[in-house]
Amino acid sequence: MGLHRCEFNQQSIFEVCYMLKHRYWHFGYALEGVRALTNYAFREISLPEVYAQIKTNNAPSIAVAESAGFEKKTTFIKHYNGKNMEHFLYAKTKECLP
Repeated sequence: MGLHRCEFNQQSIFEVCYMLKHRYWHFGYALEGVRALTNYAFREISLPEVYAQIKTNNAPSIAVAESAGFEKKTTFIKHYNGKNMEHFLYAKTKECLP
């Protein structure tokens, strides 16, 4: 898990990233990690917004993003591993903090 700086529409953004081994799925670790990363991004390094890029068919990660307070902004095509894959861009702003 971590924050990853990447380019989106020719802008530098920070996204939350995580990859868990299958045996750790469905324990709430992804949600806990995403919440910790966004809190760190907003409170410690003062980012105004954090993003998540999620394949449109990845229902568990979509649920994590939405449970963590992220909102779907757009759909786009991301090219990797030699394929074009449809993704959602989710965002959470600092103003959304409790």
